[in-house]
Amino acid sequence: MDKLDRNNYCLSCEHILAEQGFVFEEYPPYMGEPINTENKKCANCKQTINNNLELIKNDYNTFKTALVNNKIKVVAFVAPSIRAGIGECFNVTEDCQYKIVTALKQLGCSFVYSMNFGADLTITEESAELKERLNNNTNLPLLTSCCPSWINFVYKVYPALKKNLSTCKSPQQMMGAIINNYFTKVNNLKSSDIFVVSIVPCLAKKLERQRENINFSKGFDVDACITTTELAQLIKEHNIDFNNLANTEFDNLFKEYSNNAALFGIAGGVSQSIIYNLDKDAVLLEEKITNIKEKTFLVNNKKVCVAQIEGLANTKDVINQILNGNCKYHIIEVMACSGGCVGGAGQLVQNADILKRTELMKTSKNNYCFTNANDNPIIKELYKKHISKELAHKMFHENRE
Repeated sequence: MDKLDRNNYCLSCEHILAEQGFVFEEYPPYMGEPINTENKKCANCKQTINNNLELIKNDYNTFKTALVNNKIKVVAFVAPSIRAGIGECFNVTEDCQYKIVTALKQLGCSFVYSMNFGADLTITEESAELKERLNNNTNLPLLTSCCPSWINFVYKVYPALKKNLSTCKSPQQMMGAIINNYFTKVNNLKSSDIFVVSIVPCLAKKLERQRENINFSKGFDVDACITTTELAQLIKEHNIDFNNLANTEFDNLFKEYSNNAALFGIAGGVSQSIIYNLDKDAVLLEEKITNIKEKTFLVNNKKVCVAQIEGLANTKDVINQILNGNCKYHIIEVMACSGGCVGGAGQLVQNADILKRTELMKTSKNNYCFTNANDNPIIKELYKKHISKELAHKMFHENRE
């Protein structure tokens, strides 16, 4: 087994590595110990961020300040899994996404959109990227890039795999870029006229928005990230009766999104959406479930093998396969949290029912009028008239050098 210097890893990331079979001089107790947030070998996973309270407070307070600033317009967008988590904060069991819109408007947001549209942008870009890699047989397997803790883990623990990571930004960052560079033009605004906030289930998204080279606009594409529980807290602070709120539709500009975009909130949703965007008639040939989900699809008459992994500790075998050059997968999706985003650290933790949240997400996806991102009329219009291939690459992709 490999031996690692514990001084180079924060305790939570070391915990992950120890679970993967790495050996340290001694195995310390992890829970409750302070985290060295300046450490270079830190994946910014759930435990790390949970111990970094100042990071959480900063975005929350910045958002509150923006809401009472009459010189700017607050533009909010909501991650799909919030609908499966916010209700728990108010003892509501149904899909609450349209109550969330009403609440955000009452809090002072001028525009509210669904991050599902950002997911459709991600599906569009990442399916094209996978197609190119499959055709050229280069940098396979493609590793999905929506989970910020997974990205940090690769960068800081397995940098040799950076070339395998999708260059696509996450839906959060694509949404931030399109708001600053398209929404502003449509509404005759400047980026300095708006404050962009994402409502997310993930604490690590607070760090993602600040990551080097992640922003396309001047300053931040996303000015603050607010979690499910933070939004619930803010609603309660303003004495808003959430349970009795009327439903309000998302605003028009990015209102259309696919069924598959709604699946981004659950583990396996990203890779599945990419596969069916490549071939709407893709056939699931085989499925195996161990500590990972392994699926084989027939995509455009070719077999494509997919691995869907929950938890960084479950990546060890697959990573070793890649490093040893004997990996059979074409695309690997990794979500750091159990269940995917529905199990994020920004959701209500006490008595969390991940399976119930997952089922709500699967049920909610049936509300939309088309299945794949390729069929989204707004996406088609954007790429036809406003976003060239060159601009899309600059706006929606990262440099993995």
